[in-house]
Amino acid sequence: MYNNINKEIGQRIRKTRKANKLTLLEVAHKMGLSEGNVQRYEIGKIENFALSTLTKFAKVLNTTPEELLGWVDKEDVTNSFDYSYVDEPVSAGLPENINAIKNLPKIPIADVFMGKYARKQDILIMRVNGESMNKVISNGALIAVKTNIELSNITNGDIVVFTYNGEYAVKKYYDMDKFIMLRPSSNDLRFTDLIINKEDTNELRIIGKVVMYNIVLE
Repeated sequence: MYNNINKEIGQRIRKTRKANKLTLLEVAHKMGLSEGNVQRYEIGKIENFALSTLTKFAKVLNTTPEELLGWVDKEDVTNSFDYSYVDEPVSAGLPENINAIKNLPKIPIADVFMGKYARKQDILIMRVNGESMNKVISNGALIAVKTNIELSNITNGDIVVFTYNGEYAVKKYYDMDKFIMLRPSSNDLRFTDLIINKEDTNELRIIGKVVMYNIVLE
């Protein structure tokens, strides 16, 4: 006996499929399923609805798993806010203060993606350049950086954007008592830890903490 939750998800899949003017057969081909199986998903007759399958449906139907689950109202997705945007990679340099940040170009992002950081004035959107964090953040990904943050609110392992000796980068932050360690998270072993003695941290400036980033699947 199939449950009501799967039936509700199926109804959303069917509604979204029709809104995209896709047939059962077209969706089946894109999903790698039979037409009959897609139909069973739509009427809720599949007992075990795997998250991986839901994610595939969302991708094919140009929506999100959250929307198919009913966690997000379609109208809520359209609510967005304009954030300051650095139209250059991180390594190209950043504004020196929050006043300069406010004068940057703007980019709209839906509130649902920003979560608790939605509509925060101190959020800066920028693009990552390079492979030093590719285990976590891919080259070219967009990141949201909370700029108005105290060092006391940064914990070991947090990802930060920083400048040191005039160069900007994104790394994991660790306070190691006598020194600060900024560690890459990369499959490329050429990227190594940056160790800065605390007496030499005058040249280190933390721009902000990364609170969100996007992931683009190949």
